[in-house]
Amino acid sequence: MRFLSKAIMALLPVLCGMQAQARHHNWQHTIDTLLQSKTPRTFNGNILIAKNDKIQYQKSYGYQDIPGKKALVADQQFIVASISKQITAALVLQQVAKGNIDRQAAIRRYLPDLPDAWADSITVHQLLCHTSGVVWTGESLAFAPGSKFTYSNYGYLLLGDILGKVTGKTYNELANNLFKEYGMARSVSYDPEGKMEAPKWLATGYAEQANGTFRTDDSVLWHIAPAAGGIISTVPDLLRWNTALHGKKILNDSCYRFMTTPSANRAHRWGTIGYGYGVQIDSIDGLKEISHNGYFNGYIATLLYYPASRTSIIILENISPDSGNMPRAFYFHDEIRKIVRQQLLD
Repeated sequence: MRFLSKAIMALLPVLCGMQAQARHHNWQHTIDTLLQSKTPRTFNGNILIAKNDKIQYQKSYGYQDIPGKKALVADQQFIVASISKQITAALVLQQVAKGNIDRQAAIRRYLPDLPDAWADSITVHQLLCHTSGVVWTGESLAFAPGSKFTYSNYGYLLLGDILGKVTGKTYNELANNLFKEYGMARSVSYDPEGKMEAPKWLATGYAEQANGTFRTDDSVLWHIAPAAGGIISTVPDLLRWNTALHGKKILNDSCYRFMTTPSANRAHRWGTIGYGYGVQIDSIDGLKEISHNGYFNGYIATLLYYPASRTSIIILENISPDSGNMPRAFYFHDEIRKIVRQQLLD
């Protein structure tokens, strides 16, 4: 009996390892099965999942040119939409660390030529966390600055302008220098004025029409506003971004804390979640998550990070389903999030 007990004890680590391998295989297989589904729509994009910054799952489904049936490749470029905002926020915080920007200063200090009176009352901090109430130049504020959260792309365009004023460089120069520094070779802040070549590996974007068909828009690059949502990147490069950002290589401790501490609450399809500077933050089920989604004409994106396990989920698609039904548009992204979260909680 004593010999049998010792044998069982010796086998326990082996059995536990086999169970862990089975769970590892099961979540990957579950994602494979999910992405082969045609309901509620077809998935067309690239996925990368890494834990401890090591890739555990990476696949491409669908086409970079849908009519031509040209398959997506692993380092395909996509417009990452509002994921761009965390890049803008990081660039601003680098200037905060240098003493060139005061987060609590009114933006009039940096943009003295703005004709709107509200430039005297809204702060850099409020632009970063979408609590400024700014709508557009020439328009009144939607609410008293700091009183509520309302998502504002224009607020991030203003942040791009502030960066230009305090550094003497264009937003594109600042972002592209940052990408070069951290080895993000296929990431680019594109100049829509034609001063640089169109990205070679950018997947063609397809926007869903009212009749359910998808149409490409050849002029999409002319509508890019990088500081708010026009950065172009790849799933491997966004893993490099997560590793550098959350490894505190891009920002010092205090600026990283500013970025990843909720300053407001946002109503989201996942529930009410916190919003910091260009990122969402929540701790549902005790699992801290730093995230953002993006939606641009022809492209949708999701970037998630779980600090406790250094887990990244990166999903980029070159289709934009009907924006009137966001749960359907982001169905596959949200289901993958659920699968990985459950695996992390087990």
